[in-house]
Amino acid sequence: GRVALPMKSFSAKKSSNWATFALVEDAEEKIPSRPTVIFKGIRPLYLTMTLTSPALCLAEYYQQGQVPDWLLVSSILLCLTFLHFSIFLFNDYKDHIEEVDRNQSKRKRGIIQRGWATAREVKRWAYVNFVLGAICSVPAFLERPAFVLGMGAIVVLTFLAVSQLQSKLSQKGLNEYLVSLSLGPLLAYGFSYTVFGGYHVFIIFLCVIFGWLASLVFQTKYLEEMVATYQNKRESLIARMGFDKSKSFITVQLIMLPVVVLFLCFYFGQPYVAGALVLPSLFFSVFVVKQFKTSPSPMSSNLVHLSRKTAIAHLIMASLTVVSLLVF
Repeated sequence: GRVALPMKSFSAKKSSNWATFALVEDAEEKIPSRPTVIFKGIRPLYLTMTLTSPALCLAEYYQQGQVPDWLLVSSILLCLTFLHFSIFLFNDYKDHIEEVDRNQSKRKRGIIQRGWATAREVKRWAYVNFVLGAICSVPAFLERPAFVLGMGAIVVLTFLAVSQLQSKLSQKGLNEYLVSLSLGPLLAYGFSYTVFGGYHVFIIFLCVIFGWLASLVFQTKYLEEMVATYQNKRESLIARMGFDKSKSFITVQLIMLPVVVLFLCFYFGQPYVAGALVLPSLFFSVFVVKQFKTSPSPMSSNLVHLSRKTAIAHLIMASLTVVSLLVF
């Protein structure tokens, strides 16, 4: 059979976009297998932002000798995982329908724009993951319905933030704050109270840090895609501030991050957690600041995959923190 692949083309209003399609035979285009395409579409690397808060809660309570109901825990984690996949698939579908992905650079093209999957298929996969997430939430709903409804509200907030459905929220930068709150302290509180019937103040504050890191993932993403954002006339705080001010804004946050972590950990008497967080955050902050200094424009090659690198830093710091909570 033949597939329609977007080709680089010129526009009267824009220097170039991906709007012209060429029909090619399957044999001419190396299309990955369906599992590979789906794996790329669900953004598994960014799953660290969704599951860090529950992981920190589990580590803290388990270290204190409290064994949770693992069936309940599994149902919640599977629910969050499937909903995470659903959000990113819906976002890809929405970007394609609204023609946002027409102006993306070649390295930023998604599975629809590469011709690996149709918009209808991506929308169907998103619905399947959403339904699976809803099914997995049943045990938790039967246990604590009020808190499951609250976690559902958190998912809605995350979807609004990630997909930028509310342009006014995006323009004022509130979508980054929604990411910080929903994936950080709100999710930690909901999960901890649903599974253990209580919460630890230190873990809630620790999840504020990781919610902050999650927002930095999206801030660096908007910085990478600033040119496409202007072309698509989409609003975000990073785009409104401009390239130089955005770099300064993110730099200030990166400088503050290890300082806040150090103060928080020693205030609560957690030196081992401080060791697991301060050094990696300091190393990452220095790395990003150096990249910014050698990036005169948003087209700079030093910004390539910066949001991906931020997500990897999030994963490393989360893993080290979980280990420090379990061991010490």
